[in-house]
Amino acid sequence: MDGFQVLLLSISEELGPNDVHALKFLCCDIFQCANKDMQDAKSIFLKLQKQEILSVDDTFIIKELLWSINQYNLLRQRLNVQKETVEEEMQIPGRARISCFRRFLFNLAEEVTDEELTQIKHLLYNKIPKSKMENITSMLDIFIEMEKNGMLSENTLVDLKKIFEAVNKSLLRMIENYETGLKKKCNSQEIQLKLYKMSSRPRGICLIINNFNFATARERIPNLEMMKDRTGSEVDKASLYQVFTRLHFEIDEKDNLFAEQITQTIDSYSKQDHAQRDCFICCILSHGDKGVIYGCNGQTVSISDLTSCFTKTRCPSLTEKPKIFFIQACQGHNAHVSVEMEADACSGLSRLPDDKLIPDEPDFLLGMATTIHHVSYRSPTLGSWYIQSLCEHLQKLCLRDEDLLSILTYVNKDVSNKNPSLKQMPQPCSSLRKKLFFHDN
Repeated sequence: MDGFQVLLLSISEELGPNDVHALKFLCCDIFQCANKDMQDAKSIFLKLQKQEILSVDDTFIIKELLWSINQYNLLRQRLNVQKETVEEEMQIPGRARISCFRRFLFNLAEEVTDEELTQIKHLLYNKIPKSKMENITSMLDIFIEMEKNGMLSENTLVDLKKIFEAVNKSLLRMIENYETGLKKKCNSQEIQLKLYKMSSRPRGICLIINNFNFATARERIPNLEMMKDRTGSEVDKASLYQVFTRLHFEIDEKDNLFAEQITQTIDSYSKQDHAQRDCFICCILSHGDKGVIYGCNGQTVSISDLTSCFTKTRCPSLTEKPKIFFIQACQGHNAHVSVEMEADACSGLSRLPDDKLIPDEPDFLLGMATTIHHVSYRSPTLGSWYIQSLCEHLQKLCLRDEDLLSILTYVNKDVSNKNPSLKQMPQPCSSLRKKLFFHDN
């Protein structure tokens, strides 16, 4: 017998008949609770193993069951876990296997005295078959028969309330409190379904690619001899580092990458395991043109090729999680540039962009500093309009519980009004399915 089976046997031996009866009741939604083959806890554990709910790698159902029947000593002694730890894990969506309704009924049954049980059996004498009534020894048995006869369910508590109104009004209030809590829970779950989970610490990786030295491009590409270094980009990088560190992201920085290095870097992050993370962010600061960004060697990389690295087939661990890209780069040459400002564009030739810059999949957000065909502006001393506005509004509005798309709307307004003679219009492109909050806590 291996160590795992020895553990289950040792737990089983410490649970009495009442505990076993309680475990069977709590598992009613998992398998038939009246199964006569399950006379001890070991047989219940075996049933859970056969249904692949319990294994050596996942013992949470045992922890949940012991917690539910108040066997906290067994939790500590056999599984080396505190009840508070189990309570926290039960809050993870989809983790708990025992329904709140089943636990509520168990807790209610624990409050019923033998005298009250006799009264309840009398009240139900004509509603539950006599043959069944003769075998009832506990309130849990009553609940099982009421469920079988359609008198009791999570949304059918009328008969239960009538019983306790006659037998014990304090327990009636317990039922009414459960009903109130159930409504609140349903409302809360409905809200949660509309929000992306952002509770991991760190929340995820924020990759910052900062291209500012374009000497190689000027040397190697004849028509890029006028491409300037991106003075002031270090201010943007520092701002992004500060704000996303505060928002609980792990920051990775890469400076002055050639085009092929950008592609390789993005691809390497898509191959990482993001299972314990809630999000991925990539910020790229560089020169650009229509649908592309420049590597420091003057070669271009398609934005759509970069975002496509994170499709569900290429990066399955980020499935249903937000993949966010912020691009500070020009997307063309249409604008007049004054001497006080610089544009993240060049006069080189580049291919036209793909029709779509993000994949035809949900959960992507691309924040572009400017619209297609247009330049974006950067101060050599203060950083770019877009990144500075983005960081300022993230820092300010996350405190006010604004979602990310709403924050980008504020950024649009701010950047578009920066200068009466120089116009820049950022452009978010989104396939997000839920609201995304970066609560600053």
